[in-house]
Amino acid sequence: MLSQGDPLEPRHQFYYARELYYHERYEDAVRVFRAFLQEPDGWVENKIDACLHLALCEEHLGHTEKAVEALLKSFLYDSPRGEACCELGRMKMKEEKYREAAYWYTQALSSRPAEQTGAFVRKAVTASCLLFSCVYAMTVWATTEEHGIIT
Repeated sequence: MLSQGDPLEPRHQFYYARELYYHERYEDAVRVFRAFLQEPDGWVENKIDACLHLALCEEHLGHTEKAVEALLKSFLYDSPRGEACCELGRMKMKEEKYREAAYWYTQALSSRPAEQTGAFVRKAVTASCLLFSCVYAMTVWATTEEHGIIT
């Protein structure tokens, strides 16, 4: 199809972009995910998943702000999904912004899984563990700051 110059249908675009991602061809994957997201057609669940994968690609390329934008774009298609909130929390934890990370993990825990839509749902067990890590880190930071301890 591609070698003959035929455009891909939205569903095929989505799966092709994922294959590019899994083969670590992040720049190509970004291009195809973005094209897919511009299509008026396409299953909402694929659009949301495309945003999640686009964010991972952008992060691999060192484009943190674009990764955050891709995750937030997923909120345009349906109510915020736990997976996107967890990714936002993970990114904030990486920056040692534990209060912001805790916010996103809390949002992930309060989001309702989209099981009725046919979406692939990742359970939020990880979110609760990471939320605990954020609270612990904030407590340690507050305690060391209160006592003038520099870590």
